[in-house]
Amino acid sequence: MLDSAAGPSRARLRLMGGFRLAGAEGQAIAVASRRARGVLAYLALAAEGAASRERLRGLLWSDRGEAQARASLRQCLLELRTALEGAGLDLIEAGRETISLKTATWT
Repeated sequence: MLDSAAGPSRARLRLMGGFRLAGAEGQAIAVASRRARGVLAYLALAAEGAASRERLRGLLWSDRGEAQARASLRQCLLELRTALEGAGLDLIEAGRETISLKTATWT
């Protein structure tokens, strides 16, 4: 379980017993697609909360061509950011090669 500690906005991610992402007041934050939930879960469990784009594409879209896998990952990140921003959270850092949770915001 991760808790965000950045200012007044907090989030809790529970992976045991099913995926549950909740905001500061315990309200559920909906992440519709299984792959978007998978990306968030993978980052939460990964060393330093980070993974390469290549690794995530390989795990989740290995059955697609590279261009389509890249587009699918971008769409997945958009879905995650939209869900998090709707709850007032900014927890995803996406660079050219690496995607990570903003670890300074988690305890």
